[in-house]
Amino acid sequence: MNEDKLPELKTLYDELWGDARTLIKDMNRNIRAVLLYGVLCFFTALFELSAVTTNYDKVVAGTARWPLDYVYLGGSAVGVVAFIAIGVAMLMWHSNLRQRYKRLIEIEKKLGD
Repeated sequence: MNEDKLPELKTLYDELWGDARTLIKDMNRNIRAVLLYGVLCFFTALFELSAVTTNYDKVVAGTARWPLDYVYLGGSAVGVVAFIAIGVAMLMWHSNLRQRYKRLIEIEKKLGD
């Protein structure tokens, strides 16, 4: 390692050490935010599914008046699949983050505030 970089690294480590408690709290909040985002994606998929059902009923019944109704049906169906895929990915990411930072989560619980 380059000797010139050692003072810079020490400064960086000192700064991280001083902010360690705040960093742990922020990281844990962000892990919970990933969970919230995943759950919200599933709820959004449910609402979008109701739009798909409504437009599908219009198309099947022959009451779709505009060509845009067909486009909206296709776009909504793609949206449902996308929101479900994103929701699953976010829940998996949340699980990975919780496992990776399990020790820091326990430290935050012990420290309290």
